[in-house]
Amino acid sequence: MVSSESLLAPGAVGGAGTAGAESGRRRDLVFDQAPLGMALVGTTGLLLRVNAAAGAIVGRFPRVLTGTALADVVHPADRGAVARQVDALVAGDLVHLRADTRLRHLDGRVIWVRVHASCVRDTDATPLCVMAQIEEITEQRLADAAVAEAEERFRTIFEMAPIGMILTDTEGVLLRANSAYGAIVGRDPDALRGTAVGHMTHPDDLEDNIAQIRSLVAGDVDTLSLEKRYLRADGRDVWASVSASCVRDASGSPLYLIGQIEDITERREMRERLAHAAIHDPLTDLPNRDLFVDRLEMALRRAKRGGHRVAVMFVDLDRFKMVNDSHGHEVGDRLLRAVADRMRSALRASDTLARFGGDEFTVLCDEVADETHVIEIADRLRSTMAEPLTEGDGETFVSFSMGIALSSDAEESGSTLLRHADIAMYRAKERGPARVEIFTPDDHLATDSRLRTSNELRGALERQELELRYQPYVDLHTHTMVGMEALVRWRHPTRGVLLPDAFVALAEDSGLIVPLGAWALGEACRQVAAWDVGRARAGLDEARLNISVNVAGLQLADPAFPDLVTGILETTGINPDRLWLELTESTLMRDPESTVTVLQRLRALGLHVVIDDFGTGFSSLAHLERFPVETLKIDGSFVREVDLRSADTAVVRAIIGLGDALGLSVIAEGVERQAQVPILQTLGCHLAQGFLFGLPLHPRDVGAFPTDDLRAWRADPGTTLP
Repeated sequence: MVSSESLLAPGAVGGAGTAGAESGRRRDLVFDQAPLGMALVGTTGLLLRVNAAAGAIVGRFPRVLTGTALADVVHPADRGAVARQVDALVAGDLVHLRADTRLRHLDGRVIWVRVHASCVRDTDATPLCVMAQIEEITEQRLADAAVAEAEERFRTIFEMAPIGMILTDTEGVLLRANSAYGAIVGRDPDALRGTAVGHMTHPDDLEDNIAQIRSLVAGDVDTLSLEKRYLRADGRDVWASVSASCVRDASGSPLYLIGQIEDITERREMRERLAHAAIHDPLTDLPNRDLFVDRLEMALRRAKRGGHRVAVMFVDLDRFKMVNDSHGHEVGDRLLRAVADRMRSALRASDTLARFGGDEFTVLCDEVADETHVIEIADRLRSTMAEPLTEGDGETFVSFSMGIALSSDAEESGSTLLRHADIAMYRAKERGPARVEIFTPDDHLATDSRLRTSNELRGALERQELELRYQPYVDLHTHTMVGMEALVRWRHPTRGVLLPDAFVALAEDSGLIVPLGAWALGEACRQVAAWDVGRARAGLDEARLNISVNVAGLQLADPAFPDLVTGILETTGINPDRLWLELTESTLMRDPESTVTVLQRLRALGLHVVIDDFGTGFSSLAHLERFPVETLKIDGSFVREVDLRSADTAVVRAIIGLGDALGLSVIAEGVERQAQVPILQTLGCHLAQGFLFGLPLHPRDVGAFPTDDLRAWRADPGTTLP
């Protein structure tokens, strides 16, 4: 029998004689020089023999370790388990051991090792010792722990993410989905594994979606960003914003896709409602002026290519003001909606019926042959008014006057065709109710008047006939004036004071708007500087009242405009922070790219930009975010009856909500009644302008300088509003 202690002697395992000694020596060399740690542990837990590799693992020489307790190099937390494992091997309960455990290095570090061990037994099965092979795996364990930590962190982020998260294979089959994604598609996320994302994609989006995923997997794009529709389990559509990327191995081969999904259904619906409201009349839901003009310009381009003609009808209801005065605006609004429905029923699918405001409607007739064809359409429209409209307790007969203009072979713009139809309509009005007139080249009476006005306007600046009036806008919560808008008036030598509607459009058509606008801007800034001097003479601090000036599209398109503004600010000494430039939506959208560049130059001066008449134009929300504007001014047509009509209230609420979302302030213009104020306050509007707060006044009526007393701006009873 061989004792466990005799195993310590070199060559003890070999046989007798020289051959045995040589064999034992070779085994000793193999043991001592083995690249893996080797150790013999006695049945009582003492280290009987340790090779150099094992000693290096714990930072000790083998001779130092020999004869010491195995527990001395085992981590305290693992000593009990190691002792039980040794006992199990010795007892025969365990034939072979494979385990990971921790040892203590001489310098105090924790060393992870993988141990393979078995019990060495004598010929009679008596246990002699435990032989262990030891491999250090510290780096592997640390790497595994890091991977496990990263996986757990990813799992937590994945599961707890507030937006949908999915993993799919390269064919779009779901490997994993979180709870937020399950809520979006209305399904159990665990039950989705193995389901193709395409099965939940709206059929109209599927083909494009598949093509985009293939492009991502192929490496044509690095990331994928799109909006798509999912089909929920309950059958409803859900709009989602999807961002996806492809995870690849070291060689660049695709492994799987990871996607982030956000439910944007409400955002899409709001965007669509706002976009619809921007180009449709809120009362009748017909296209508004901007959408009509856009369709008219497209129809004219098609007509030029196709060799056909286009007709525009300008329709104005007869004696509609009498209906409003007799029965009130509510009845008048119902009447307008009924008229719109009847007219729509008489038109072709290719025609466009629009409402320009008030009782004015326009019709675009695409692809007409001649005047006879247009008259047939006009007669169908008039026939819809043959039966009375029932409103309230009575019946109302409605007729309208119509002017028609047909395109010709000559180059024509939509605005020209509209103007011709408008001229013909006024001629129809002059000749009696329910008449139809067609504009002809000889029909120049009204045109001559406009031309005469345009010619007179050319000398108005030199003759100093133009002047500015100033109307305050106020803080609805403090009821204090925060600024003024400069409004141009023409004191015509024979026709009296003319409002902008009588000449600004002519100025734009003729290009006179550029010098006129430059004069208005300079005059407004000079007046503010003069008022500041008046305050200083009175011993008062400089006022912080803002001045707002309208800017036309031709001005903005002039490359010299930013330099003009800079010169005026320097000459007058006005703080740029007090100057606000007002531009309409249509002005901004004529050339969005150039507009952004010019506005950025203007904003760099320190002044501010307002979008005027907001809600009546057609501005892309994507472009709106890019424009460096700070304020939206809600068009007065929506504000005047905000306390009376739910449709107007909804539009105003939507515009204020849009302003809040984009970080823009909002001004409501057209406030004429006290009842409008609490509605606007409740909707979150802070600034307002209108006759309720003050009339546009001449500087001489303002005095040496504006005061905080708004009573000075209000009209006396019976005053005609300028």
